[in-house]
Formats: sequence, C-alpha cells, structure tokens
Amino acid sequence: LDEERQQWAGMKGFMSAFFDSLRISMTVQGGGTIVDTTVFEKKDERTAVLEFTGKKLVTSVDALLQDDEKAKALIKKGVSPTDSGGGPDEFFKMMFGGDGKMRVVLKPGEPAFEYAAAVAKAKAAVTPELKALLEDAKKPAKKGGLPGVTLPGAEEAESDDGDTPEADSSTKKTRRID
Repeated sequence: LDEERQQWAGMKGFMSAFFDSLRISMTVQGGGTIVDTTVFEKKDERTAVLEFTGKKLVTSVDALLQDDEKAKALIKKGVSPTDSGGGPDEFFKMMFGGDGKMRVVLKPGEPAFEYAAAVAKAKAAVTPELKALLEDAKKPAKKGGLPGVTLPGAEEAESDDGDTPEADSSTKKTRRID
C-alpha cells in the first residue's frame, strides 16, 4: 500500500493536469417513470444522468488510497488502486461505490411517440410533385437509362446495325444502366 501511495504521489500532478478537463455525460430518458437508479442521478420522472469527470477520478483515487481496508482489498485481488486495469467492475466500484453497476429501472408508461399519427401526418403532407416523382420512380427503366432520365451516351448504346445488348444474347457485353 505504501508503494501504491508513493506511486500515486508521483503521478497525481500529471494525472490532475491530464484529466482536468475530462467530462463524460450520459443521459437516459425513458418512456415510463424512473423508479430506481444506481450510479445515475435522477433529474426528473423520466430522465437520469451519469456524469463522470476527471476531477472525480483523481478525488476517488485519493480517497481510496486513504482507506486502508478498501485499498488493501483491491491489492489482494491483484488490482492496483491507482489503475483502472482491474476491469470495469472494480473501476466502477472504486468510482461510484456499491456494486458499481449502472442501472435505471423504469415503470412502463404511455408510448413516447405515436407512430401511426406521425405516418398519417407525413402522408398528408406529400405534395403532388413528390407523388408524381414517386410514381415515376416505380415505372420500369427505359432502355439505356433510368425512368425519365436520359444519360449521355445512351443513344450510342443502340447502334443502327441492330447490335444492342438485348438483340445479341450471345455476347457477354451487357450495357445496362438502372
């Protein structure tokens, strides 16, 4: 433990500077009512937030190294109190206490999104121009091009001697654009 404390004393300045601006935030918003959270902080009936900062990491390692019992227990497991390499479980236990597992438990509620109503609204908003484009896209492609689209060089694909890709099935030179 003394060795870990000495090692941390040498690293703490660098770690503090390195992690000073680190901030990771995760927000969970559910379609029901939050009845329980672990590690997350409940913000309202449907929202929970987990906020992780570098300052909290440094403070947690400091606190852990001051707690002889917890630090020795980690060392006995082969996990350094100053390193999160012992696995996510040990790291989260160190950072957040308890079993370290993140949980948000919801009681189901009303759907957050009315799919059928949104589809009906979108269909009602389709303009006649968009309807025409969609109908035109359903039509089979014209020889050498897309529906209603003439591509440069499409005329040359059909030669006057009848040697079109459709006319000569013995060749493997199919010129199809679709």
